Amino acid sequence: MNKITRPAEPDFLVEKASKLNKDFANNRVKKPNFAFQWATHKGKKVNILLLPTLRYMTQGHCAFCDGYPFDMSTETIEHFRPKSAYPHLAYHWDNLFLACNICQDAKLEKFNPFLIKPDEPNYKFEDYFQCNFKTGKLEPNCAGSWGNQLRAVITIRLYDLNKQAKCQARLNMADAWEAGKAKGRVLDDFGYRYFIV
Repeated sequence: MNKITRPAEPDFLVEKASKLNKDFANNRVKKPNFAFQWATHKGKKVNILLLPTLRYMTQGHCAFCDGYPFDMSTETIEHFRPKSAYPHLAYHWDNLFLACNICQDAKLEKFNPFLIKPDEPNYKFEDYFQCNFKTGKLEPNCAGSWGNQLRAVITIRLYDLNKQAKCQARLNMADAWEAGKAKGRVLDDFGYRYFIV
């Protein structure tokens, strides 16, 4: 999970988010099983309008596992605080992240207040995680504080960051990076950047 700097909220969302959040929250009150569907703005679904800015924010990588490109998965928009429990944040800019469907499918509607948010102002990968270069797994940084280790464990579990396919992909990407450097490729061309540098 790389550090993310969130760009300014898109103008159309500044204009519409409050009403969209309110409408969805009201619909959930009236009908608790009300299914979320992205609203439209000027004839286009809001998620489609958000994707370019969210891609820019993460350099096209999943905000949680840092997978790139989306060849083993599809890109989606993750609600960090789930819309089922936090309907008033369904369109809140700070709650939306580009994610692969594998991370999103692992987390679904689960949430824990200790979950690490990759755009936290003081977030640094090494404060929370360390890489196991033999297995491809992410592990809590044993030199980190107890609180940071707990947050790492929760984040790894909720997003299933040590799913076997992801561990193998990290190992494969490290090999590809070594070959790619010689050909002039840059780090952002590869997934799992925290693992390969």
